[in-house]
Amino acid sequence: MIIVSGKIEVSPLYRMELLSIIEPYVRAARKAFGNLRFHISEDCDHSGNFYVYEEWDAVTARGLHMRTETARYFRRMLKAMHVLAIELNQYEVSKVI
Repeated sequence: MIIVSGKIEVSPLYRMELLSIIEPYVRAARKAFGNLRFHISEDCDHSGNFYVYEEWDAVTARGLHMRTETARYFRRMLKAMHVLAIELNQYEVSKVI
């Protein structure tokens, strides 16, 4: 299993713009082949800070998702915003129990 976790930080001026593209992106990702969980949520104490959490059954499934038109559109829109930071980490994990 693959877990992706991290943060996207945009200028508060772009907060509403980012919110407008998150919902369709998350909905599409949750329907993607091999997706187990997909969440993006905003930090209630820091406007413009969004936390990302994804679980995929395999690296290839996430790779397929990242090549979809929805994922490409999301990345293009992010590039047009004042992104202050993006930090995403990918982990390969196995079940303990």
